[in-house]
Amino acid sequence: MTFGLAVALSAGLAAGESILIQLTQGPLAWSFPFTPEAVGCTAGSTTCAVNLTLTLPASVTAGSYVLSAQITTLTQEVFTAGQPLVIVANAANVGASPTPVPSSTPTIAPSPGGSPTPTPAVSPLSSCREWILTSDFQAFPNQRNPNPDSCGAEGIWAFQRGPAESVDPAQFLLLSQFLPTTLGISGLETWQGTTPDPQEVTVNFPWVGLNTSREPQGSWPEGAIQVHPAPTEQVILRWRSPLQGTVLIEGSVSQPEQGGGDGVSWRIQQGSTILFAGAIPDLGSQSFSVRTATTLNESIYLIIDPNSSNLSDATQVELRIVQES
Repeated sequence: MTFGLAVALSAGLAAGESILIQLTQGPLAWSFPFTPEAVGCTAGSTTCAVNLTLTLPASVTAGSYVLSAQITTLTQEVFTAGQPLVIVANAANVGASPTPVPSSTPTIAPSPGGSPTPTPAVSPLSSCREWILTSDFQAFPNQRNPNPDSCGAEGIWAFQRGPAESVDPAQFLLLSQFLPTTLGISGLETWQGTTPDPQEVTVNFPWVGLNTSREPQGSWPEGAIQVHPAPTEQVILRWRSPLQGTVLIEGSVSQPEQGGGDGVSWRIQQGSTILFAGAIPDLGSQSFSVRTATTLNESIYLIIDPNSSNLSDATQVELRIVQES
Protein backbone atom coordinates (compact mmCIF):
# COMPACT_ATOMS: atom_id res chain seq x y z
CA MET A 1 0.00 0.00 0.00
CA THR A 2 1.49 3.36 -1.01
CA PHE A 3 0.47 6.99 -0.89
CA GLY A 4 1.97 10.34 -1.81
CA LEU A 5 2.78 13.09 0.68
CA ALA A 6 3.83 16.71 0.10
CA VAL A 7 5.59 18.58 2.92
CA ALA A 8 6.39 22.30 2.58
CA LEU A 9 9.35 23.29 4.74
CA SER A 10 9.54 27.08 4.91
CA ALA A 11 12.68 26.99 7.04
CA GLY A 12 14.50 24.84 4.50
CA LEU A 13 17.15 22.29 5.38
CA ALA A 14 20.61 22.83 6.75
CA ALA A 15 23.59 20.54 6.34
CA GLY A 16 23.27 17.43 8.49
CA GLU A 17 19.49 17.58 8.70
CA SER A 18 17.11 14.89 7.56
CA ILE A 19 13.36 14.39 7.38
CA LEU A 20 11.52 11.93 9.59
CA ILE A 21 7.95 11.02 8.69
CA GLN A 22 6.05 9.24 11.45
CA LEU A 23 2.67 7.55 11.20
CA THR A 24 0.90 6.86 14.50
CA GLN A 25 -2.36 5.39 15.73
CA GLY A 26 -2.59 5.33 19.52
CA PRO A 27 0.46 3.40 20.77
CA LEU A 28 1.43 2.18 17.29
CA ALA A 29 4.07 4.02 15.30
CA TRP A 30 5.93 3.60 12.02
CA SER A 31 8.87 5.81 11.04
CA PHE A 32 10.17 6.71 7.57
CA PRO A 33 13.48 8.64 7.59
CA PHE A 34 14.68 10.46 4.46
CA THR A 35 17.88 12.35 3.69
CA PRO A 36 17.62 15.65 1.76
CA GLU A 37 19.28 14.08 -1.28
CA ALA A 38 16.78 11.22 -1.33
CA VAL A 39 13.84 13.61 -1.68
CA GLY A 40 15.49 16.11 -4.06
CA CYS A 41 15.86 18.86 -1.48
CA THR A 42 18.98 21.03 -1.45
CA ALA A 43 20.60 21.48 1.96
CA GLY A 44 20.64 25.14 2.97
CA SER A 45 17.75 26.21 0.73
CA THR A 46 15.36 28.77 2.16
CA THR A 47 12.30 26.85 1.02
CA CYS A 48 11.78 23.24 0.16
CA ALA A 49 8.70 21.39 -1.06
CA VAL A 50 9.22 17.69 -0.46
CA ASN A 51 7.18 15.10 -2.34
CA LEU A 52 7.42 11.67 -0.80
CA THR A 53 5.94 8.31 -1.69
CA LEU A 54 5.64 6.05 1.34
CA THR A 55 5.17 2.31 1.08
CA LEU A 56 3.29 1.22 4.17
CA PRO A 57 4.07 -2.09 5.88
CA ALA A 58 1.42 -4.80 6.04
CA SER A 59 0.96 -4.07 9.76
CA VAL A 60 -0.80 -0.78 8.86
CA THR A 61 -4.49 -1.65 8.65
CA ALA A 62 -7.67 0.30 8.04
CA GLY A 63 -8.34 3.12 10.47
CA SER A 64 -7.60 6.73 11.40
CA TYR A 65 -3.96 7.73 11.85
CA VAL A 66 -1.93 10.84 12.57
CA LEU A 67 0.84 11.78 10.16
CA SER A 68 3.68 14.03 11.33
CA ALA A 69 6.83 15.38 9.71
CA GLN A 70 9.95 16.52 11.52
CA ILE A 71 13.28 17.90 10.41
CA THR A 72 15.84 16.25 12.65
CA THR A 73 19.46 17.19 13.23
CA LEU A 74 22.15 16.07 15.59
CA THR A 75 21.23 18.99 17.86
CA GLN A 76 17.56 19.87 17.67
CA GLU A 77 14.19 19.52 16.04
CA VAL A 78 13.30 22.67 14.13
CA PHE A 79 10.02 21.79 12.44
CA THR A 80 6.91 19.90 13.41
CA ALA A 81 3.68 19.55 11.45
CA GLY A 82 0.81 17.11 11.68
CA GLN A 83 -2.35 16.19 9.84
CA PRO A 84 -4.86 13.38 10.25
CA LEU A 85 -4.69 10.62 7.71
CA VAL A 86 -7.25 7.96 6.92
CA ILE A 87 -5.86 4.61 5.80
CA VAL A 88 -8.27 2.62 3.64
CA ALA A 89 -7.74 -1.12 3.54
CA ASN A 90 -6.48 -2.49 0.21
CA ALA A 91 -6.33 0.96 -1.37
CA ALA A 92 -3.59 1.73 -3.85
CA ASN A 93 -3.53 5.49 -3.17
CA VAL A 94 -4.53 7.12 0.06
CA GLY A 95 -4.88 10.86 0.55
CA ALA A 96 -4.80 13.13 3.56
CA SER A 97 -8.11 13.83 5.22
CA PRO A 98 -8.99 17.27 6.72
CA THR A 99 -10.50 15.67 9.79
CA PRO A 100 -9.83 12.41 11.57
CA VAL A 101 -12.32 9.60 11.27
CA PRO A 102 -13.31 8.44 14.75
CA SER A 103 -13.10 4.73 15.29
CA SER A 104 -16.39 3.10 16.12
CA THR A 105 -16.94 1.27 19.38
CA PRO A 106 -18.10 -2.29 18.79
CA THR A 107 -21.47 -3.17 20.29
CA ILE A 108 -22.77 -6.51 21.52
CA ALA A 109 -25.92 -7.42 19.64
CA PRO A 110 -28.66 -9.25 21.58
CA SER A 111 -29.38 -12.79 20.46
CA PRO A 112 -32.92 -14.01 19.81
CA GLY A 113 -33.08 -15.38 23.36
CA GLY A 114 -32.35 -12.00 24.85
CA SER A 115 -28.80 -12.74 26.05
CA PRO A 116 -25.88 -10.78 24.62
CA THR A 117 -23.85 -12.49 21.92
CA PRO A 118 -20.42 -13.38 23.34
CA THR A 119 -17.55 -11.25 22.09
CA PRO A 120 -15.26 -13.40 19.94
CA ALA A 121 -11.80 -14.16 21.31
CA VAL A 122 -9.03 -11.81 20.22
CA SER A 123 -6.38 -13.55 18.14
CA PRO A 124 -2.81 -12.81 19.24
CA LEU A 125 -0.55 -10.91 16.85
CA SER A 126 2.53 -12.94 17.80
CA SER A 127 3.27 -16.62 18.28
CA CYS A 128 5.68 -15.73 21.10
CA ARG A 129 4.64 -16.20 24.71
CA GLU A 130 7.79 -14.66 26.18
CA TRP A 131 9.53 -11.43 25.25
CA ILE A 132 13.09 -10.67 26.43
CA LEU A 133 14.46 -7.31 25.38
CA THR A 134 18.08 -8.40 25.03
CA SER A 135 17.04 -11.30 22.77
CA ASP A 136 14.58 -9.29 20.66
CA PHE A 137 16.78 -6.21 20.05
CA GLN A 138 17.50 -6.11 16.30
CA ALA A 139 21.23 -5.56 15.78
CA PHE A 140 22.95 -4.09 12.71
CA PRO A 141 22.24 -4.47 9.80
CA ASN A 142 18.67 -5.49 10.70
CA GLN A 143 17.99 -2.61 13.08
CA ARG A 144 14.45 -1.25 13.19
CA ASN A 145 12.54 1.10 15.44
CA PRO A 146 9.83 0.00 16.13
CA ASN A 147 11.50 -3.36 16.60
CA PRO A 148 9.84 -6.76 15.94
CA ASP A 149 9.89 -9.60 18.44
CA SER A 150 11.87 -12.81 17.97
CA CYS A 151 8.83 -14.48 16.40
CA GLY A 152 8.67 -11.84 13.67
CA ALA A 153 5.66 -9.84 14.90
CA GLU A 154 6.16 -6.23 13.82
CA GLY A 155 6.23 -3.19 16.09
CA ILE A 156 6.34 -5.02 19.43
CA TRP A 157 9.25 -3.01 20.90
CA ALA A 158 10.03 0.68 20.46
CA PHE A 159 12.82 2.90 21.76
CA GLN A 160 11.54 6.35 22.62
CA ARG A 161 12.11 9.65 24.41
CA GLY A 162 9.79 12.08 26.16
CA PRO A 163 9.80 15.13 28.45
CA ALA A 164 11.20 14.39 31.91
CA GLU A 165 8.53 13.16 34.33
CA SER A 166 5.82 13.05 31.67
CA VAL A 167 3.37 10.14 31.89
CA ASP A 168 1.57 11.10 28.67
CA PRO A 169 2.32 8.63 25.83
CA ALA A 170 1.22 11.25 23.31
CA GLN A 171 4.48 13.07 24.12
CA PHE A 172 6.69 10.04 23.49
CA LEU A 173 8.71 10.09 20.24
CA LEU A 174 10.80 7.44 18.54
CA LEU A 175 14.59 7.65 18.72
CA SER A 176 15.41 8.12 15.05
CA GLN A 177 19.20 7.87 14.73
CA PHE A 178 20.96 4.50 14.79
CA LEU A 179 24.72 4.02 15.22
CA PRO A 180 26.34 0.57 14.94
CA THR A 181 29.56 2.08 16.36
CA THR A 182 29.30 4.26 19.47
CA LEU A 183 32.18 5.94 21.31
CA GLY A 184 34.40 4.57 18.56
CA ILE A 185 33.62 0.97 19.56
CA SER A 186 32.16 -1.31 16.91
CA GLY A 187 29.36 -3.37 18.44
CA LEU A 188 28.10 -0.74 20.87
CA GLU A 189 24.88 -0.29 18.91
CA THR A 190 22.63 2.59 19.93
CA TRP A 191 19.40 4.32 19.02
CA GLN A 192 19.90 8.01 19.85
CA GLY A 193 17.95 11.22 20.37
CA THR A 194 18.82 14.79 19.46
CA THR A 195 20.55 16.31 22.52
CA PRO A 196 24.37 16.37 22.18
CA ASP A 197 26.52 14.86 24.90
CA PRO A 198 28.90 17.74 25.82
CA GLN A 199 31.67 15.25 26.59
CA GLU A 200 31.26 12.98 23.54
CA VAL A 201 30.66 14.74 20.22
CA THR A 202 29.52 11.53 18.51
CA VAL A 203 26.82 10.75 21.07
CA ASN A 204 23.34 12.22 21.50
CA PHE A 205 20.99 11.84 24.47
CA PRO A 206 18.84 9.98 25.23
CA TRP A 207 20.01 6.64 23.93
CA VAL A 208 19.22 2.93 24.08
CA GLY A 209 21.95 0.45 23.22
CA LEU A 210 23.06 -3.18 23.10
CA ASN A 211 26.67 -4.37 23.46
CA THR A 212 27.19 -6.84 20.61
CA SER A 213 31.00 -6.59 20.65
CA ARG A 214 31.38 -10.02 22.31
CA GLU A 215 33.33 -8.58 25.22
CA PRO A 216 32.76 -6.13 28.08
CA GLN A 217 33.30 -2.47 27.25
CA GLY A 218 34.18 -0.78 30.52
CA SER A 219 31.16 -1.14 32.78
CA TRP A 220 28.97 -2.32 29.87
CA PRO A 221 28.82 -6.16 29.83
CA GLU A 222 28.64 -8.09 26.58
CA GLY A 223 25.05 -8.82 25.57
CA ALA A 224 23.59 -6.23 27.95
CA ILE A 225 21.26 -3.32 27.21
CA GLN A 226 22.01 0.08 28.67
CA VAL A 227 20.06 3.32 28.36
CA HIS A 228 20.81 6.94 29.18
CA PRO A 229 18.31 9.81 29.60
CA ALA A 230 18.93 13.37 28.39
CA PRO A 231 19.17 16.32 30.81
CA THR A 232 15.48 17.14 30.28
CA GLU A 233 14.20 13.97 28.60
CA GLN A 234 13.47 10.48 29.86
CA VAL A 235 14.41 7.39 27.89
CA ILE A 236 11.61 4.93 27.20
CA LEU A 237 11.35 1.25 26.33
CA ARG A 238 7.91 0.40 24.97
CA TRP A 239 6.35 -3.04 24.59
CA ARG A 240 3.14 -3.24 22.55
CA SER A 241 0.91 -6.09 23.65
CA PRO A 242 0.26 -8.62 20.86
CA LEU A 243 -2.34 -10.38 23.02
CA GLN A 244 -5.29 -10.08 25.33
CA GLY A 245 -4.60 -11.68 28.69
CA THR A 246 -2.47 -11.52 31.83
CA VAL A 247 1.25 -10.85 31.59
CA LEU A 248 4.11 -10.90 34.10
CA ILE A 249 6.53 -7.99 33.76
CA GLU A 250 9.85 -8.52 35.50
CA GLY A 251 13.39 -7.28 35.35
CA SER A 252 15.84 -4.89 36.96
CA VAL A 253 17.48 -1.49 36.63
CA SER A 254 21.00 -0.75 37.85
CA GLN A 255 23.62 1.96 37.58
CA PRO A 256 27.02 0.37 36.93
CA GLU A 257 29.19 3.45 37.57
CA GLN A 258 29.98 5.88 40.38
CA GLY A 259 29.98 9.22 38.57
CA GLY A 260 28.81 11.85 41.03
CA GLY A 261 25.28 12.15 39.66
CA ASP A 262 21.97 12.00 41.54
CA GLY A 263 20.87 8.64 40.17
CA VAL A 264 17.69 7.99 38.20
CA SER A 265 14.01 7.48 38.83
CA TRP A 266 12.24 4.70 36.97
CA ARG A 267 8.73 3.36 36.54
CA ILE A 268 6.61 0.78 34.78
CA GLN A 269 3.62 2.34 33.01
CA GLN A 270 0.60 0.77 31.35
CA GLY A 271 -0.70 3.47 29.06
CA SER A 272 -0.53 6.52 31.33
CA THR A 273 -1.07 4.52 34.53
CA ILE A 274 1.97 3.88 36.76
CA LEU A 275 2.13 0.24 37.88
CA PHE A 276 5.47 0.25 39.71
CA ALA A 277 8.12 2.88 40.43
CA GLY A 278 11.44 3.32 42.16
CA ALA A 279 14.70 5.27 42.27
CA ILE A 280 18.35 4.22 42.42
CA PRO A 281 21.58 6.11 43.22
CA ASP A 282 24.95 5.61 41.55
CA LEU A 283 25.88 1.91 41.83
CA GLY A 284 22.33 1.16 42.97
CA SER A 285 20.10 -1.63 41.71
CA GLN A 286 16.42 -2.55 42.00
CA SER A 287 14.31 -5.42 40.67
CA PHE A 288 10.64 -5.41 39.76
CA SER A 289 7.89 -7.95 39.18
CA VAL A 290 4.29 -7.01 38.44
CA ARG A 291 1.29 -8.72 36.86
CA THR A 292 -1.35 -6.94 34.85
CA ALA A 293 -4.21 -7.68 32.48
CA THR A 294 -3.53 -6.28 29.03
CA THR A 295 -5.52 -5.85 25.85
CA LEU A 296 -4.44 -6.19 22.25
CA ASN A 297 -2.15 -3.31 21.12
CA GLU A 298 -1.98 -1.80 24.62
CA SER A 299 1.42 -0.29 25.48
CA ILE A 300 3.57 -1.01 28.52
CA TYR A 301 6.58 1.21 29.20
CA LEU A 302 9.78 1.00 31.22
CA ILE A 303 10.86 4.63 31.69
CA ILE A 304 14.16 5.98 33.07
CA ASP A 305 14.04 9.61 34.25
CA PRO A 306 17.17 11.74 34.82
CA ASN A 307 16.11 13.43 38.08
CA SER A 308 17.73 16.88 38.34
CA SER A 309 20.83 15.88 36.33
CA ASN A 310 21.71 13.21 33.78
CA LEU A 311 25.35 13.08 34.88
CA SER A 312 26.58 9.47 34.78
CA ASP A 313 23.03 8.20 34.23
CA ALA A 314 23.95 5.17 32.09
CA THR A 315 21.53 2.52 33.36
CA GLN A 316 21.57 -1.19 32.67
CA VAL A 317 18.11 -2.67 32.18
CA GLU A 318 16.74 -6.18 32.03
CA LEU A 319 13.16 -6.59 30.88
CA ARG A 320 11.18 -9.79 30.40
CA ILE A 321 7.46 -10.07 29.73
CA VAL A 322 5.67 -13.43 29.90
CA GLN A 323 2.10 -14.32 28.96
CA GLU A 324 0.42 -16.15 31.85
CA SER A 325 -3.12 -16.42 30.52
